Amino acid sequence: MAATVFERDAHARARPQGGTLDLHEESGLLALDRAGLTEAFLKMARYEDQGDRLLDRSGHVHFEYEEAGAGDRPEIDRSALRDILLEALPSQCVRWDSVVCSVSPAGDNTWNVMVGDQSFGSFDLVVGADGAWSCVRPLLSPYKPQYTGLTFIEFGINDIDRRFPVLSKLVGRGKVGILGGGREIIAQRNGHAHVRVYAIFRVPADWASRRFDLTSAASLRTELLREFSDFANEITDLFRAANRQFRRSANPCAAGRS
Repeated sequence: MAATVFERDAHARARPQGGTLDLHEESGLLALDRAGLTEAFLKMARYEDQGDRLLDRSGHVHFEYEEAGAGDRPEIDRSALRDILLEALPSQCVRWDSVVCSVSPAGDNTWNVMVGDQSFGSFDLVVGADGAWSCVRPLLSPYKPQYTGLTFIEFGINDIDRRFPVLSKLVGRGKVGILGGGREIIAQRNGHAHVRVYAIFRVPADWASRRFDLTSAASLRTELLREFSDFANEITDLFRAANRQFRRSANPCAAGRS
């Protein structure tokens, strides 16, 4: 069956694809096996990074599972998994730099897809995988995404094992969740000694615009240290070690249309 993927990214490396992903035997691993991609996946999979830890804001460990290589949910960076999938597709399958503007009925249960001022179709099946503000969603439901009160700040720490061995131990071989006072920090080990961190807390929708320059890494770092000031210093050192690439998303309205 022929398929066309309309992708808003200009190319495969246009932006980071997010953190690591664990694949399960009954779903992700099964799909890769049926697609004949298991061998390619195993070259990139990290069985050693399936650990899980839960701490409170003082740093006390409440739960820990860290048995290297023993689990059945291997991790892989999303960018690496995307590369595996893209390489398996026919060369003309993906239309890069194509922002879908709308989807409309074309008759006989088929659909047209508008990309800019061009119409493509008709298609028997349209899958909207374009985030909270999907152009497909209004065809299925009148519900509009709304801010739930949770804001996520995402950032990374580079070369953590060599540069920040104490933080590397805090994260462990997998991920760590640190909770307290209705807030959470999730730090997740990726490949190449990179750690992706998410700070999650409740603020008004206009929080950033009222307080500081959202585009300033220094301002975001300062605000995170303020929001989590009652967390132990060895935990908030995650903010101090962060690189300058901070991103904010508000649940569920993540980052606009994809």
